[in-house]
Amino acid sequence: MVTYRLSLGANYRYSDAVLLRGGIAFDQSPVRSAQLTDPAFPDSSRVWYSLGLNYRFDKHSSIDAAYSYVTFKDAPVDYTSGCTPLSQPAPATAKRLTASTRPISSLSVLRTTTNSDGIAT
Repeated sequence: MVTYRLSLGANYRYSDAVLLRGGIAFDQSPVRSAQLTDPAFPDSSRVWYSLGLNYRFDKHSSIDAAYSYVTFKDAPVDYTSGCTPLSQPAPATAKRLTASTRPISSLSVLRTTTNSDGIAT
């Protein structure tokens, strides 16, 4: 099975010191069947919204900051587990559930300095 990720991003030079970044991405879930979606690990397609900036202090020093917000589509669950620990009768199975996942967000900051040869230190 083939899955895909589509993304689009752009940079905008606001000034000599500030570079702004933005982007959006769509991640297709590799799980295509409600029978394969485990309620413990619901996977679904997601959309990423990202913003970032680079601030250059001088020729050899800069800082990057980025923020991403990820939304998930609801994942239909029609999962039956064949696992029966200690040979006990199989428990009732979860049928026709929808696993909703909350959006997540993250913030990253990276400081970079370079020597006179342009090598990161």
